[in-house]
Amino acid sequence: KVIADIKKMAKQGEMAAVKVMAKDLVRTRNYVKKFIMMKANIQAVSLKVTTLKSQGAMANAMKGVTKAMGAMNKQMNMPEMQKIMMEFEKQSDMMDMKEDMMNDIVVEAMGAEED
Repeated sequence: KVIADIKKMAKQGEMAAVKVMAKDLVRTRNYVKKFIMMKANIQAVSLKVTTLKSQGAMANAMKGVTKAMGAMNKQMNMPEMQKIMMEFEKQSDMMDMKEDMMNDIVVEAMGAEED
């Protein structure tokens, strides 16, 4: 609309008014560009703030996990755990052997019945 008004005034020979309107148009366009740049800068700052908040939350979570891991490590008695695991393995092996023996007995019994 402003450009159409400038052209209209130029046709009418109102050059002083055309210059004022052209300067206003240029000034307005520059303000629009500045506002767009300011909006982009504000969005960039907002993104940085969001990133920092996220990193802070991650750091707090890691702090809590670190405390929990430290408490678990203090409670964990490695020699006792090794002893328990060895006993578990021993009992598991014994159970496997007994199961194999039972299977053999069942197979023999089934084979004897078939004869």
